Amino acid sequence: MALVRFLGWLLILAALLMGGYDAYQWHYHDQHHVTAAGELWRNMSPSTLDLAQNEVERHVAPALWDRIVRPLLALPASAGLGVPGILLVFLARRRHPGRSPRRFAK
Repeated sequence: MALVRFLGWLLILAALLMGGYDAYQWHYHDQHHVTAAGELWRNMSPSTLDLAQNEVERHVAPALWDRIVRPLLALPASAGLGVPGILLVFLARRRHPGRSPRRFAK
């Protein structure tokens, strides 16, 4: 579980860096452009993006790429990295056995 938490924190860090990069571009270059997840993937490794698209369309379903994956890749990269990171950190959190969770202070 520690590895999953670590991966979650890495995704959160990457999301913060992407948000900072977008803010930098906006402030210093007057470009109000939010980097999409697909754009980031295309810039980092275009061959793997093409490979993923081909494999999903050939072996799973062509409609899956068009209806699900493409809209996810159109999301801002900071959200596309941050939301899974937060989920991983939350799901892999440390639980203390024998302690009941505090609901509301009385």
